[in-house]
Amino acid sequence: MLGALRSIVLAGGCVLALTSCGGGGEPATKLPGGLSGGPTASAKATAIPDRTGKEWLKASSAAFVKVPQVHVKGSIGTGTDKIALDLYIAGKDAKGVIVGPFGKKPAKIGMIRLNGKLYLRAPEAWTQMGMPASAAKFKDRWFVAPPESVKAFAPMAAFTTLQGLNQTLLVPAPKDILKVMKPATYKGSTVIHLRDGIPDSRAGMYLASVGDPLPLIMTDPDSKTKITFSYPDPIGIAPPPKPLTLPKTTA
Repeated sequence: MLGALRSIVLAGGCVLALTSCGGGGEPATKLPGGLSGGPTASAKATAIPDRTGKEWLKASSAAFVKVPQVHVKGSIGTGTDKIALDLYIAGKDAKGVIVGPFGKKPAKIGMIRLNGKLYLRAPEAWTQMGMPASAAKFKDRWFVAPPESVKAFAPMAAFTTLQGLNQTLLVPAPKDILKVMKPATYKGSTVIHLRDGIPDSRAGMYLASVGDPLPLIMTDPDSKTKITFSYPDPIGIAPPPKPLTLPKTTA
């Protein structure tokens, strides 16, 4: 988990650049919206096993890689630097929307990754990048990114594939320090609270305490980050109808 939020921020920057170029003994702390902690929450958590932070992540990882689909939603940063995500991920495939800064205004990118191909839809981005001809040509159409763009898109696999998410969020590095905080409550249920052990870091992760300990929320007040995870029934990921082919150079 250490550095996971920072990795996601960097990976989010990669996709924007691509498109434009082509055992808790710690005291309870203030928690993000929808979460609460303290003695009342702790009293409800008597059935939670006593594990270290890394043990919880190992158990979470083992369960996470087996889910058929995850819905990842949230935002990173504020103002003109804000990146928002709303993605459905199933194995190596994904679809959804990313909103990020292009020039002076945010722009929305529709994205589908399927069978090794990358499809994008970004009508706002073309205009804000000063590419009116491309904006007029593509408008609201989906296009197939050229192979070199798919390769450049690889760093974003940190949060657009199930295995990438697992590796980034749930597989700690040998030197990582994870604190197990007092349990919190989320939507009326007790959740397991893990905290980044880096000094002065407030980054945290919350896992389900009933059933498999799947990740539910990742938050970092310092980077204005909050990402939620839910596990809906698979909705299916299909290619867009009649996508255009994106040339290597558009203007």
